[in-house]
Amino acid sequence: MPVTISQLRPEGLQDAIEFAKSTGCTVEPEGVNTHISLLAHDGETIVAAVLGLCLAGRSCELNICLGKIDEPDQLTGDLINKALMKVNGAGIRRCRINHHGRDDLPADWPTANWTGQDDTEAA
Repeated sequence: MPVTISQLRPEGLQDAIEFAKSTGCTVEPEGVNTHISLLAHDGETIVAAVLGLCLAGRSCELNICLGKIDEPDQLTGDLINKALMKVNGAGIRRCRINHHGRDDLPADWPTANWTGQDDTEAA
């Protein structure tokens, strides 16, 4: 069955938090912004999650939580691309990306930072 990616709905938050804990990611439910968070399912089973946390100002942190899946690099890329589109659409200007659940990530994917716009504000 193909893996499907969808937005995290508030009613699925507790399941997503439990899945994230299994990958070594601990976040508090009240800190998760479901508008920028995603779940990847293989059938009824969660295989990956992106838990977005809004930080001070217009910044966020995306926690990519990966379970045991085939082709994890492809899924990770798809999750990051979709999450960054949501972040950009929400007007968030800075984003830090953290990975959880795999020790064998490619050298260029352990963490990343993204800035969607110039940081200067018009006075």
